[in-house]
Amino acid sequence: MTGANSTDSAFYISKISAARFLIKHVLPEVDGAVKAIRSEDLSMIEITEDSFAS
Repeated sequence: MTGANSTDSAFYISKISAARFLIKHVLPEVDGAVKAIRSEDLSMIEITEDSFAS
């Protein structure tokens, strides 16, 4: 059982590390994305297909 507990422990420590990364680096960007979505700026979809290189 000691090996299983060691494996479980490593797994959960990795989960905590991943959660810390997300909290520190990903979540702060969410506020900006929400503001951009709520601004209802549709200028990007007003670009015609002819504007893109083919």
